[in-house]
Amino acid sequence: MAVKKGYKQTEIGIIPEEWEVRSVGEMTLKFLNGGTPPTNIPIYWNGNIPWITGADFENHNINNIRRFITKEAVTNSSTNVVLKGNLLIVTRTGVGKMAIATFDIAISQDITGVILKENINPLYIYHYLSHNSSLLTSLIQGTSIAGITREVFEKIQIFIPADKSEQSAIAAVLSDIDEYIFSLERLIAKKNAIKQGAMQNLLTGKIRLNGFEGEWVEKKLGEISDICTGKKNNEDKVQNGKYPFFVRSQQVERINSYAFDGEAIIVPGEGNIGEIFHYINGKFDWHQRVYKISDFDVNCFGKYLYYYVKVFFGKYALMNTVKATVDSLRLPTFQHFEIKYPPTLAEQTAIATILSDMDTEIEALQAKLNKAKQVKQGAMQQLLTGKIRLNLDLLD
Repeated sequence: MAVKKGYKQTEIGIIPEEWEVRSVGEMTLKFLNGGTPPTNIPIYWNGNIPWITGADFENHNINNIRRFITKEAVTNSSTNVVLKGNLLIVTRTGVGKMAIATFDIAISQDITGVILKENINPLYIYHYLSHNSSLLTSLIQGTSIAGITREVFEKIQIFIPADKSEQSAIAAVLSDIDEYIFSLERLIAKKNAIKQGAMQNLLTGKIRLNGFEGEWVEKKLGEISDICTGKKNNEDKVQNGKYPFFVRSQQVERINSYAFDGEAIIVPGEGNIGEIFHYINGKFDWHQRVYKISDFDVNCFGKYLYYYVKVFFGKYALMNTVKATVDSLRLPTFQHFEIKYPPTLAEQTAIATILSDMDTEIEALQAKLNKAKQVKQGAMQQLLTGKIRLNLDLLD
């Protein structure tokens, strides 16, 4: 196959003529090993130098420093301090995690500090290795303590622009996308925390909405609804079927027939107890080990009951499971679950509407996040291989 103009064939793929294939070892000025200062020597700990292990990496970031060491610890142990701006990569116990040091930081034996040569942008290498994390994990050796040896790590080959300014431009674009993704993740976490607080307060009456009063009602779920399992098995699902088919997982399958048409709460009776809850109003079918809660009392608003069950049923269910090969729930567990609800449909509806609006907002943010992650994957695939080149003149 002919290589298009401006590109060249290399041993690991086609790249622009101005790019190179270089090994990690060729681009590295120095590798820094890590270590753990003896924990039985008090003067080594609770200093002002942050010290991390592989467990401290989260989403390619190090945000919450749990332990600090002293200068004496650095001097008298095998740990090393990696200066701000250099690459940190977990090469043992959690291989594939990595980050750019945003401050000077001491490292454990799980981590290798990679000090790159002057003409190499660390952030470009970070993005390249992040995009190819499966390559790193495929190189793991060992059994009791699995990791990547220095010799193996040094031989990893990377597509890289010869011009550092192009490396930096690519890294900047990908970092901007990362920051957008992180901002969405933080916002979703914040919205979820607000929602959790709202559910705890509104579903218990700790906070009452304006204009509502009166004593709340307490009844068993079996008194205010009909509860039963389905009659279908997993084999009954149909790809691209006409109706939803609820099975024992978060994923909703499809089927071409329905056994119920109406409003219902769906809860699996085994596996992931207390974690999976569905609400539906329409035609559907459900698995023989999945419970349908429906035909609600005329004084109960179905969506309110859904939120109440979602928040409080899990803890109750785990205390009432039947232990077999997996946790399992029986019908009486559902029937005896106590529900507390406002005395009027209007207040139940108002509470459910607030929580539903929060769900809608979080779902919209999650959709944005998923789209941003797709964009990032596409951008990495194109930019880190030179298939799309940035116009550096426009970026100046």
